[in-house]
Amino acid sequence: MINETNNEMIELSVNELERISGGLFFDRPRTPEDQERENQILASLKESQNSGVEGILDKVKARAQAYMK
Repeated sequence: MINETNNEMIELSVNELERISGGLFFDRPRTPEDQERENQILASLKESQNSGVEGILDKVKARAQAYMK
């Protein structure tokens, strides 16, 4: 149950990170608030990864790199 909740939080964080990153390329310019939120999400994901959830940051980085291409 705890692992399911953690995975849901991670998925929501990844989705929000993608939404923020999308601001760079799609509907609006990226703001300093977006950067701050992105940093918070990445820190949270790194903490989750250290708690036993593996590969999340790699997944996020791969998605971000795909946006950059």
